[in-house]
Amino acid sequence: MATQHIDHLAISVLDNFYCEVPEILVTPYLKIVQVDAISDERADTLWQQFNQQFVVQRTVVRFLRNADGHFSPENVAEMPLYALVWDYSNDLPEPIKEHYDTLFTARRWMDATLTALRILGKGTVRRYPSQNIVNGFPELEAFIQGPLIFNSGTGYIAVSADELATFPVDCVSDLASLAQIIHDLNSIPLKVATSRLDSQHSREDVFDRILDTAIALESLYVPGNVSEIKYRMGMRVAAFLGGMSPSIREEMYELVQVIYEARSDIAHGNRSNIKELEEKVLKSTKWKTADELLVAMTTLLCQSLKKVLLEVGERKFMASPGFHKALDLAGIRAQPFQLTL
Repeated sequence: MATQHIDHLAISVLDNFYCEVPEILVTPYLKIVQVDAISDERADTLWQQFNQQFVVQRTVVRFLRNADGHFSPENVAEMPLYALVWDYSNDLPEPIKEHYDTLFTARRWMDATLTALRILGKGTVRRYPSQNIVNGFPELEAFIQGPLIFNSGTGYIAVSADELATFPVDCVSDLASLAQIIHDLNSIPLKVATSRLDSQHSREDVFDRILDTAIALESLYVPGNVSEIKYRMGMRVAAFLGGMSPSIREEMYELVQVIYEARSDIAHGNRSNIKELEEKVLKSTKWKTADELLVAMTTLLCQSLKKVLLEVGERKFMASPGFHKALDLAGIRAQPFQLTL
């Protein structure tokens, strides 16, 4: 793959991401590409100053987290780089920096696409390398906030070896439509849910990530001032995602009870560390560790968002009290979820 020289480019490198498809078209201007090298004096990362040199190499050494949670120089892997690329070379005259409206459009579409990737894919997808490497060894406090310039020998930290975010090929066809829906969202509960999913992917602390995910689920299933939140959310999740299988419905209901208990304990300061949460709350459940709970609740959230956005639709979700009343009736009657407006 030859070096690409692209005029008027907005680019955002994805971290911890892999897809077997080397290029995915999202809009006529926006695509996800496996990057070999991109160099352009006028390339703009959207979050820093304009007209900066931007160079990336095709692969970067990543330091992977060991089983004990620590990093070591020996535990490394070469990973391909993918990027969100917006090419508006046919739209803008010089100087580029006077056209903030087009730059804002590019950024909004990149944000929506990143959210869609997180809903459809698996693992933790982040924008930019999570952490910088100083002199070939992880410097945990040195977070990258600016444009990326990777030199030979430079590496950065992946979340963990088994958390490399993979985007299934069979989900490629849904990506563009889901990104469009997220880009056009008006519903406050849906905006809160997608925003909290994005926040969760950008955080390191497990407690923060659990809180973000729990808030997103509450926004979807029990928006507004609702009594008996724990019970209602459990019944609604079970009815929406559990089908007609009593065992699946029961497991989903149980998961929501654990999520709510963990969320309440963390939010009210009852647990000072992960070990205490695992001993006091999770030990007697199916989800023994905080990481296991986080994976289960994130999967639940992504399944919920995918079904709401692609199948139910924003209009029916917002209809009051249609969507949530239908969930309650399906739970009470032990019937399949059906929504007719």
